[in-house]
Formats: sequence, C-alpha cells, structure tokens
Amino acid sequence: MGNDWTPKRSGPLLLRTKAAEILLALDKERVHASALRRKVKGAHQVTGIRVNEMIKAGLVKETFELEGKGRYRMLELTRKGRTAARKLREVIGYVEPTRIRRN
Repeated sequence: MGNDWTPKRSGPLLLRTKAAEILLALDKERVHASALRRKVKGAHQVTGIRVNEMIKAGLVKETFELEGKGRYRMLELTRKGRTAARKLREVIGYVEPTRIRRN
C-alpha cells in the first residue's frame, strides 16, 4: 500500500477537502471571509461549504460588520475550534519532519 490518501468530500469534517487549512488559517486571527479564501487558495464554493459546515459544527463563529456601504462577513474560531486547531497542530508536528537549522 502506498501513500495515496487524499482529502474527501464526505466523512469526518476535518478530513474533508480544505477543512484543516481553514481551521489553521483561522487559528491565528479573525479573518474576513474573502481573505480566508485567498489564504487557503481553494475554490470559492468549496471554501464556503466547509466554512458553513464548520459553523454548524460549532468550530467557527461568524459575525457581520458594517463598513461604509458594505457588510463584511468576519470569521473566527470558537473555543471548540481553537482546541481542535491546537490538537491538529500537535498531530502535524508528529507527521511533518523537523527542519534542522544549519549555522
């Protein structure tokens, strides 16, 4: 068996396409929805679907801000989302090789 695993469209939420990237992108700061789409470099539709699924799962919270004539959708992690992101970073730390600094 080779390493042929790819993210799926169904199954556990954090194993779905772009879900982990979204979670980790929101872990650092509160982000405008369109800025998040640029960060994760995914299809507009996929990113929107994953964000909505994460809102329903209680991992992400959305707020709307009025600025000028526009209404902006801001996204941030809930406490549950921050916990999931922290645990995901721990797992990634075990999986990714450590970089060795050379002086």
